[in-house]
Amino acid sequence: NAARCARLTFEVAPDSDLAAVQKDLAAEGVPSERRTDPAPGIAASLLLTDPNGTGVELYATRSNLTVKPA
Repeated sequence: NAARCARLTFEVAPDSDLAAVQKDLAAEGVPSERRTDPAPGIAASLLLTDPNGTGVELYATRSNLTVKPA
């Protein structure tokens, strides 16, 4: 059995319109699932599967998060 990549994850700009991306994908016949607040600091994500079965996730972080110095 050869090793293969099971999932690719890409961070997109915090103001990215994942709903519009999902709509565009649907217009091309590509199913996807949009999630809100899937993890701490993640505002939204969009999950889909490429033709080879690899999961692809696009996610946007919250733009209002700030890191305080220790």
